[in-house]
Amino acid sequence: MAGAAWYLKRLKTMSPGEIVRRSLGLAGVAGPYLRYKCGLGSAGPDAYDPERFEFCRVGEPKLPALPWDLSSLKSDVARAGQEGLDGIHGALGFAWRWGGDGEAWHRAPDTGRLWPRGFYSSVPYRPGNAIGDARVAFEPSRLQHLVTYALVYQTAEDAVLKDAAAEQARQQFLSWIAENPPLSGLHYVSSMECALRVIASLHAWELMRDAPQARGDIWASLAFLTAQHAAFIARRLSRHSSAGNHTIAECVGLIYAGLAFPELRGAARWLRVGRDTLVEEARRQVLQDGGGIEQAFWYQRFIVELIGLACLLLHHYGEAVPTALREASERGRRFLQIVAGPDRDLPPVGDGDGGYALSPYLNLLWDGDKPSAQELRTFPQAGYSLLTDPQDARTRLLFDHGPLGMAPAYGHGHADALSLVLTKGGQTLLTDPGTYMYGGDADFRRYCRSTAAHNTVQVDGRDQAQQETAFIWSTPYRGELLASESDDAIRVLLARHDGYRKAGVLHLRGIAGNWRDGWLVWDRLESPSEDEPCQHDLLLHWHCDADVTPDGAGVRLEQDEVALHLQISGGDLEILSGDVCEGEQAGPGWASPAYGALKPITTLCLHHRGNLPHSFLTAIRIGGQPVDSAHVERCRSLLLAIMDRGDVPGRR
Repeated sequence: MAGAAWYLKRLKTMSPGEIVRRSLGLAGVAGPYLRYKCGLGSAGPDAYDPERFEFCRVGEPKLPALPWDLSSLKSDVARAGQEGLDGIHGALGFAWRWGGDGEAWHRAPDTGRLWPRGFYSSVPYRPGNAIGDARVAFEPSRLQHLVTYALVYQTAEDAVLKDAAAEQARQQFLSWIAENPPLSGLHYVSSMECALRVIASLHAWELMRDAPQARGDIWASLAFLTAQHAAFIARRLSRHSSAGNHTIAECVGLIYAGLAFPELRGAARWLRVGRDTLVEEARRQVLQDGGGIEQAFWYQRFIVELIGLACLLLHHYGEAVPTALREASERGRRFLQIVAGPDRDLPPVGDGDGGYALSPYLNLLWDGDKPSAQELRTFPQAGYSLLTDPQDARTRLLFDHGPLGMAPAYGHGHADALSLVLTKGGQTLLTDPGTYMYGGDADFRRYCRSTAAHNTVQVDGRDQAQQETAFIWSTPYRGELLASESDDAIRVLLARHDGYRKAGVLHLRGIAGNWRDGWLVWDRLESPSEDEPCQHDLLLHWHCDADVTPDGAGVRLEQDEVALHLQISGGDLEILSGDVCEGEQAGPGWASPAYGALKPITTLCLHHRGNLPHSFLTAIRIGGQPVDSAHVERCRSLLLAIMDRGDVPGRR
């Protein structure tokens, strides 16, 4: 029944034309399924003679040289030691060990259970299955850790370490090929996973081209993997309502396959389809201000790295690099550099699974010229304003006034309209909850996406949009920046969203102040209709990754040597922390610092029940001292004047 409900909700995101096309496409699965059941699969690696393929011959580099962060690599290798090279790797926060046992590719790192090895479309991989989180299991089978082995091989001075790294790469690569025949098991349910595996495998063996371990069976297996995966991707390219970061990865995988192995049947088509579709999707998914259509910073990084890899590869092979790809790569890279700041630390806005286009050591985004620091940057299409302290570029306030995410499913967006994230000196004080897991505890998945998990106002216990499944939203909201002004001393931003329109409530948030004297956040909840007054439950959350102590009319937050003072009015204050909960109960007081991880934090909850209009006022000052009352009143007067002006759009 649950499966039927999911399919019904998924169908609602599709157009009639897409439903027809998908229905017809199901017939295309029948042939491969019958061949699979009858044991008539494709020939194995032995059918691929390496001498047929230019990529498999020692000679000039077949892939472009890439910028690597070798200092981080050396630090991580030193910390992991020999144990790391024996096959112990993180699988998104969970332990994973190959250890010579091919079964490891099918064992769920989060539960220890085994994924079935039947025909890929029969594998129950969606959230709520009884086996584990598919995203965690995908991670080692992306084979991106082979790139790490290859970088160790390239850079290590110790001959024993070099040999051990190349041998680990050889054994694991051949093991994966043997244990995962085409169309069998979990690792074929996603075309994107196949694409990332092709990209990683090609780069790994390019870097180890001269290693004694790179013998004929490696090259035959590489040709086999590329041929089978590219053909599979081409048949199952994510389009229509499924188009997103998966499509970008799949297209780049097709470009790699088409250029690296032009001798394969279908290579010219893979290159053409991959390049043309990538141009189309890059234009759509990387907005004009450089932000991402999915409203998820980590996935924005993912696709910008992939587009950058495609540009370098096309240029390396003498192919024309479409202008649209160059421009998307540059504007996306610039956006990420600005938002990440000098610490290269992206706030965990929207979903983020900790995955990479190729390797955590790839330095493609941060290389080259850096954008100059500005006190205020606004990204109108993405819907973010970033305030930066002119005295300290690592002190930043991010204001989210953008949309929910990418239509029609909005899958990686969170209900975080008008939320704030505050960072001081690289330490996050007012934090975003992160993602937790896609297929783990459903309650925590729901909570981390919810409005209550973000630094904004919740009305009547609702989210700003309706969660239908772990990756589908309905009734999306619209966010809008209404005003951005400043005088000699005070900066003012005003925005709104309509996510509570069904409840008859409009939420406006104004921010006014400066870094020296502090900031005032004014939340105003009002009814745009002329109906009879109706009482509403209003709940303002401030999620603090810091120790909190009451301090007069406010609270003092301390993290290491950084202090922050908050004065909050407009309701009854309750302070919650996950470490006083019984077990791990999804709700305020918890956050996910990385995929698969949870940690207790402190959440300030300000509650009010009554008629509208109603306002919450939060005065924020870094340094631990309260905001001066005269400064609060001046900020409040400026915000009130702007809110009540007749030329502000969307006001009665």
